[in-house]
Amino acid sequence: MTSLVAVEGARDEIRKPQTDHRIYRHTTLPNGLTALLISDPAIKAPTKAPRGPAGCFSCFGKNAASDIEEPDDGDTKTCNAAGALAVGVGNLSDPEDLQGCAHFVEHMCFLGTKTFPDENGWSKFLAQHGGNHNAETHGELTVYYFDVHPHYLEPALKRFGSFFTAPLFKKSGTAREVKAINNEFELTTQRDTWISQQLLAHLTL
Repeated sequence: MTSLVAVEGARDEIRKPQTDHRIYRHTTLPNGLTALLISDPAIKAPTKAPRGPAGCFSCFGKNAASDIEEPDDGDTKTCNAAGALAVGVGNLSDPEDLQGCAHFVEHMCFLGTKTFPDENGWSKFLAQHGGNHNAETHGELTVYYFDVHPHYLEPALKRFGSFFTAPLFKKSGTAREVKAINNEFELTTQRDTWISQQLLAHLTL
């Protein structure tokens, strides 16, 4: 059994189970990016934002405290907010003479951007605010995702978005990430799913 949920501003309605009480909104941004927004009203909203190891909102700059409201007290235990972006390019798009290229790009995107140049800035930011991140390169998709305390979702999205608009691709990290990618490859060479994916890749070249 499914029920139809009308979504304002979307061409089509979103189908979901009647037991799903989350709120969905499908929208297309001015740049053409398609987004799905999900909110769960059953989750208790946090009343206090956690402070990072530096003692305040140091990682946002000198005006950070005025950007985020922090109530005086309350329960800090809450579900994290999360975001993800799927890029329609995966390892099946790798050039024949440059296998692993899509996976390499996935790694390099995390190593600093024009707006946030610190190579470890993203990891530090999430660690300070109860979050984590990862990415996966598949045959036809590369998916990037993260979670963070809800009070820090907006600044997290600014950092996350800059991976795809202004990555630095620093030369200093190239050799290290190539080695990391090769190590991951060596660990998967005996897995049937990976072998079948490699066969498919060669058939499509």
